[in-house]
Amino acid sequence: MARPALILSVLLLAPAVGATGPQEKSVKKLVKLVRYERDAKALKLLSGEDQGKRLLQGHWAKASPAERKRFTRNFQGLFAALAFPKVRKNFEHLKSIVCSKAKVEGRMVDLPCNVVLMHALKKKEMKVVFRLTQKKGWKIVDVKVMGDWMLEGIREQQIQPLMKRGGWNSLLEKMETRLAKVTVSK
Repeated sequence: MARPALILSVLLLAPAVGATGPQEKSVKKLVKLVRYERDAKALKLLSGEDQGKRLLQGHWAKASPAERKRFTRNFQGLFAALAFPKVRKNFEHLKSIVCSKAKVEGRMVDLPCNVVLMHALKKKEMKVVFRLTQKKGWKIVDVKVMGDWMLEGIREQQIQPLMKRGGWNSLLEKMETRLAKVTVSK
């Protein structure tokens, strides 16, 4: 989960600069909540339903409401337990994030941003795109770093293999087992 952690690090710990629109304000709020370890509130700024749709594609529509709820709860629990702590550590050198004008992509909005990291000897800039949707405010769905969408990587490397091996039950059981391990070790 190293690459998703890097991508998530960019998403969550970049201080947003020049936030003028509601999408940028959602990103700033998420950044602040994760930085100050308010993970439960930060998760409320992510669109769990849209993340589920992107991660599971056609399987999402076939799932029962109970399976969807269980998946979302497990995914967000794992996300907070595994990625958020890495994010806080990985981006101690993050200087700023400057967002450009949002682009409408269907019912989603893509918000291109430039992330600046300041290490002792060098400055590094990365192009990042945040994908948001409007559901009771703007919610973050995904983030694209170095040409790769975070959820695509998780889907291809983790979700699809588990679904092929055992379907919904196998996926949900593996997620719950992993979540139990990471919450016990905290």
